Amino acid sequence: MTDRVHLDSPRFRRLAKAYSNEYRRLILLLLHRAPRLSLTEISDQLDIPVSSAQYNVEKLLSLGLIKVDDASHGGSVTYYTVTAGSPVLDPRPSEADGSSTGNDSGGGASVPPPTGATDPSA
Repeated sequence: MTDRVHLDSPRFRRLAKAYSNEYRRLILLLLHRAPRLSLTEISDQLDIPVSSAQYNVEKLLSLGLIKVDDASHGGSVTYYTVTAGSPVLDPRPSEADGSSTGNDSGGGASVPPPTGATDPSA
């Protein structure tokens, strides 16, 4: 079942704000490529402070786009995963752009840092 979000709803505005933040988009991309990640792993891969990773992860949690991985409950490290049904953001150009999309394996390539972003917790 598809989760509908109306364009004039408060939820759409919150989602649009979340997707407009490059670090949040990159966190979602990382979590789509990896089965689960901790805050430290996210901060290391994005080269941002853990506090900034935590701030952005909390925003994504509050929107229901990611969740605490069930396997991490009770452990000393909390892991995060994408929520089932969460929209998949494809970083590749669409075919509508006239660009070739090819097949992306989603392997262990590191995610480049955002360009022009100065405050990862904005």
